[in-house]
Amino acid sequence: MKIKKAFLKFIISSAFVSLALVTIPSYGIKSQVVSQNLDQINLTSDLDLKWRNFLNQTAITNVLHEMFGDNNQAKDEYIKSQFDLINSPYAIKLKSALKYANLITRPSTAKFDFFSGISYPYPIEQAIKVIDEAQSQNWLWYLYNLTTLVFMQKSDFTRQNNESAASFAIRDNENKLLYSNFVTLKSNIFIQEVKQVDSDNNVTFYLLNKDGYILQIEIRKDPEEPTSAIIFGYIRTYPKLLEANQINEIFNLNKYVNLYASFGLSSNNETAEVLYKDFYGGVLLQYTAVDID
Repeated sequence: MKIKKAFLKFIISSAFVSLALVTIPSYGIKSQVVSQNLDQINLTSDLDLKWRNFLNQTAITNVLHEMFGDNNQAKDEYIKSQFDLINSPYAIKLKSALKYANLITRPSTAKFDFFSGISYPYPIEQAIKVIDEAQSQNWLWYLYNLTTLVFMQKSDFTRQNNESAASFAIRDNENKLLYSNFVTLKSNIFIQEVKQVDSDNNVTFYLLNKDGYILQIEIRKDPEEPTSAIIFGYIRTYPKLLEANQINEIFNLNKYVNLYASFGLSSNNETAEVLYKDFYGGVLLQYTAVDID
């Protein structure tokens, strides 16, 4: 009897050990799956929050309203299409296009054909189409991704009358040392916005982001064509804006727009432009997108 009891106790205890050995790994697998699901949920929630914060800006709301008016269905469908691009390979497509056809490396001259007009080699043409699509059809996605774009400075320095080549080279190098050739914006949040309407009812929005860079987006309204948008290929800033802790205290975007919009209408314009640039650091810095992370 003692032997039977001992054997029975051994069988029962062995069963529990076997059960424990089987169930412990299964709990581990379930835990891992749950953890992965939670990570995905957190990632999605974080993306949703960033997207909502971006959309809820007054500037973005106004641009969307100018594009779609009261057609909420069309607006919602467009917003969804832009959100769907965020986790798609679209950025990789744009990255390749920017490599070959950004405004810095794009050939300044192209072949002219009587029937088709100016034409570039096929790979360049296709890359230009991708960039144009990102800055027009997918303008909302483009603005959201400002912080992932890499911008390169366009040098506007020109050789002055009677200036030697050596002197010009020194000035140009000083500019490159003082102001980075490449910049990445830290924010896609806009702190100032100005809207301009021209005689054809086209609308231009000027947007100042938290880093001190000015962007320009034009809404084109043709009675015979769907309303379209295009983002200007360059972002602009001044040295003082890059150094300022409180940009709103030292810079009025409306004054900038009014001043530059009036250039060419008066003999005093050149003087006004020089004085304005001098006040904000002596140079208007311009950058264009050349890469995307």
